[in-house]
Amino acid sequence: MRIWVLRMTKALLAYVLAMLPLAVQADAWDEFEARCLMPFEHFTPAVVDDLRPLPDQTSTVALSDYAIQFGLPDDAVLSVDSAPVRKLSELFYPSGRVERLCSVRGNDHDLSMRDAWVAQQGLAKSYLITLASHSASYNELDYFEIISTEWIEPRLIVSISRNSDTGQVGYNILETDLES
Repeated sequence: MRIWVLRMTKALLAYVLAMLPLAVQADAWDEFEARCLMPFEHFTPAVVDDLRPLPDQTSTVALSDYAIQFGLPDDAVLSVDSAPVRKLSELFYPSGRVERLCSVRGNDHDLSMRDAWVAQQGLAKSYLITLASHSASYNELDYFEIISTEWIEPRLIVSISRNSDTGQVGYNILETDLES
């Protein structure tokens, strides 16, 4: 009986350890913040060294022929484009050329980290939150933009979208040629 208990304990421990990476898996916001947002704010390329490019795939982001898409955990997709098309999510950005884009499309299991970041940027006046409609809060919207203030040049535009039917979210950051 003791041997059986020991074997079952080992099997259970092995199962728990195997499932652990799934439990700490990053969601779309975590991936976006680490691979796109922070690098763009520090004038560095998107972080893709540990990823493999996906074969041709249809994108919901207007990408150029230079774009590369990468698979992320939880069926998320990272898109990196050095010459993106300006139209994104059916809206046009302010005049000026878009220099580069980084985008993550996927699932967010917990929106509190994203919401905390947006609120912090609004309070610090690092980004201006531009609501796509007359809603009182960005939490009610399926799409909104955040445009950097003069703390960084060239200006950055972060757009956040959510598909209420599927629950999928999209995070995009664009580096523009806009200056104060």
